[in-house]
Amino acid sequence: MQILHSYKHDDALRKSFNELAGKSFGISFEDWYQKGYWNDFYDPYSIVEDGRVIANVSVNFTDMEYKGELLHLIQLGTVMTDPEYRKQGHSRMLIEMILKEYESRCDGFLLFANDTVLDFYPKFGFTRYDEYRCRPDPLSSDRCEAVKISMDSMQDQSRMFMVLNRYSRQGVFNQIGNADLNMYYLIQSMKDCVYYIPSLDAYAVAEVGGGTLILQEVFAKQDVRMEEVIRAFGKAAGNVILGFIPKDDTIEYETEKYHEDDTTLFLQGRVEAVIGKDKFKIPVLSHA
Repeated sequence: MQILHSYKHDDALRKSFNELAGKSFGISFEDWYQKGYWNDFYDPYSIVEDGRVIANVSVNFTDMEYKGELLHLIQLGTVMTDPEYRKQGHSRMLIEMILKEYESRCDGFLLFANDTVLDFYPKFGFTRYDEYRCRPDPLSSDRCEAVKISMDSMQDQSRMFMVLNRYSRQGVFNQIGNADLNMYYLIQSMKDCVYYIPSLDAYAVAEVGGGTLILQEVFAKQDVRMEEVIRAFGKAAGNVILGFIPKDDTIEYETEKYHEDDTTLFLQGRVEAVIGKDKFKIPVLSHA
């Protein structure tokens, strides 16, 4: 039994890692890897026995900007243990090793925990935080300008990757760099959620349906008014939810506590002092 990391190019180990991820969460990182988006910012630390990954905690280097302050954060994710090896302390060993290795090299740690392990992470000094999303007043219009962008072609994927790297995010709590992480979602579960707004030269990741518009993130060359982004979706914006706190202070909205199923935010380190008691939300595209 040994602990290995930085093995993404090892086909056998990567296959075993994906098999455990599929068994644990019903997900796979293979398409993300094959399309070239699995970079060195995402590094699984795995316990391997006889060439098989039996437990894992992944390190994701996630720089975030909060109200203008840059935070170098380590996000822990893909915490999993094969059912045959559970209750043997494997996750604890990996987390303790990672915290010791990186605590002096970052401004803190974050993770999103499953509901069944909410009592586990406080043992390592993590604090649970509520997240909030915004509800502006309805801002629908008769003219729909937002154009859906297909993410099936390599050309459109490359275009969006460029946007993620060059355009400004429109929230107060933004991921900086590492667009590869965002692409994990945009080539898979959220590939039908990308829109372009020509008049604003802005892109939105949005879920549209049933008279509700959920804006998960907005990217623009310059800061834009959120009201204009919302109106660009026409009548679909009858009921509006923002999956982030906007930096545009001209739009009025109410905040509501939001808890995604099986997803609770935990923080540890200096980042807690920076955030204080503010209401915030980390956009879903930044979840590792």
